Amino acid sequence: MFRRPKKKRTSVKASKARQAASDSHWRAAATRTLFGAALLAGVCLAIVAGMKVLEHHVLEGPTGGKPQAVRVVFSHRPAWMPAELERRIAEALVPPAERLEGASLARDIHAAALRNPWIAQLDHVLRRRGADPAVPVVEVSCRFRKPVARVWLGTESAYVDREGVCLPSEDVPKRMVLTGAWAPESDRRASPARGALYFISESDVPPAYRPVGVHYVNILGVRADPPAVGGRWDGDDLAAGLRLIELLATRPYANQISAVDVRNHGGRISRSEPFLRMYAQLGRENPTDIRFGRFPAGKGDYVVPPERKLAYLDAYYEDHDGRLAGLNRYLDLRYDQLHISLN
Repeated sequence: MFRRPKKKRTSVKASKARQAASDSHWRAAATRTLFGAALLAGVCLAIVAGMKVLEHHVLEGPTGGKPQAVRVVFSHRPAWMPAELERRIAEALVPPAERLEGASLARDIHAAALRNPWIAQLDHVLRRRGADPAVPVVEVSCRFRKPVARVWLGTESAYVDREGVCLPSEDVPKRMVLTGAWAPESDRRASPARGALYFISESDVPPAYRPVGVHYVNILGVRADPPAVGGRWDGDDLAAGLRLIELLATRPYANQISAVDVRNHGGRISRSEPFLRMYAQLGRENPTDIRFGRFPAGKGDYVVPPERKLAYLDAYYEDHDGRLAGLNRYLDLRYDQLHISLN
């Protein structure tokens, strides 16, 4: 007779052993999973921190510890700017000592550059490591304002750039040393200088050099009061005077124009008198009154165009051995041909 085999009974003790082994395996797997997750989280945090350091390095440059000083350099210094003026502007951009170690050093210098009256346009500010790790270098790329005229109000005066922005008078270049080959003093057709070294004051000029004054056209008769340094001087009369100076800047006789008179701008004194006048003078000779008149008001205004008026001066300059000043009492540019005084 066939008998079904009896099932072996598992003891309670063996069952508990298997359960314990299973629990141990699960705990080990859970531990490995948690460790892996923690490791992954740590790697992610390290990457984020590294990116922050890299971002700081790119934006602010290497620090090399607490800087003891900062050196500001400009990517370009124009020929008319003295080295002393460049140094003064650079020093003015350096933040106070308590902010030198801050992460915003380049940003602080950027903000100071935007406020500086000598800087017309700011391109970029970059921080980099210098030769001395304790002295980071900040490079500033910008366009500087160039003084072109001296505006007089009574006995007071202020220097302005081509846009009428007031510049610090104490920093304006006032002396220069001519360099290169020079034409004889009698040859007034030649360019007055092939090169020049500029200085703020005569005390800056090395003893071996003989300086001369930097030529600035004087503007007379502006009505509005001057703004603070760095501000733009309002007024159509000043704008017209600066426009005239800019037209003359490339002419070979520009250094003979001593003043532009805007007192009658708009005919506010007399409609029959020239709205704008220039005075040409060489040394202590008698000045020549150059009656420019006014600029055209727009299309349909048949006043003599400025280009034609300057062509009159070009021809006079060529015909009189490179002189505008001292030969005639006046030159009147307002008509279809040049009017010249008899003397």
